[in-house]
Amino acid sequence: MISAVPGVDAVVSHPRPTREGLQFVCQVVVHPDSSAPDLADEIRSRLGTAVAHHLGQPAARIHIHTRVGTLQTAAQKRRRLR
Repeated sequence: MISAVPGVDAVVSHPRPTREGLQFVCQVVVHPDSSAPDLADEIRSRLGTAVAHHLGQPAARIHIHTRVGTLQTAAQKRRRLR
């Protein structure tokens, strides 16, 4: 769903249960000519609507981390540090 937002190249999303409800942390790779704040707002809106529709309650928090380029996995980060 998030990858369908125009201007988004890739996304990794991690849902986490908390006392307040379900929290999402999303790492998003955006096009260089896109507005990261506008995309983050659009993603929060779409994800929040989908969560409320499917679970019957809103998400507790939705964190969006944007970057221009490629997503790095934990293994790739470790390789770069060595």
